Amino acid sequence: YFGPFYAIALYAFIKKKNWIRNYVIIWASMILVNLIVTVAEQLYGEFHTAYPGMMFVTYGAYIIFPILGLIRIFGGRKLWKEERNSNNKDGKINELNKVVENSFTAKQIFDEETYSVVFGQHSEWNVQQIRDELNIRWKSLSSSEKKKYSDKAEERNRNPEYQHKSESSKKRRKNN
Repeated sequence: YFGPFYAIALYAFIKKKNWIRNYVIIWASMILVNLIVTVAEQLYGEFHTAYPGMMFVTYGAYIIFPILGLIRIFGGRKLWKEERNSNNKDGKINELNKVVENSFTAKQIFDEETYSVVFGQHSEWNVQQIRDELNIRWKSLSSSEKKKYSDKAEERNRNPEYQHKSESSKKRRKNN
């Protein structure tokens, strides 16, 4: 009578569903209670076994797996972490995120080219002050000047040679 549970549990474990927790507790409890009765009958009952070691080897999985299931359930955490893009079955959204993550923007190109100029003019400023100045200068650019940086960003995004530089600059930014 555990057959339907095994089918549902197989589905839940393959799909990493946390709702299986309560059912695992019920299953493990029932298996262990049934096993206690079976082992007691095998050891002390009217039809006790002549080979108790073989009996424990045979029923070992019925002891080990319910106990492991209970330990996992009562471990104080979810069985699986929730996927951020759980509705993303074919990975297209993740691939798109990688492309966007590795893409240059016009503002990034502007900052890259202008940072050293601002730093040279105001070497006593901290990084936040320089960023604020870069934002002010960016906002004061005309649309034709911004278009120049957009074109450069598009060019870099088409050129795979710049993707490696993008990765290393991300690491530098993380470390700072």
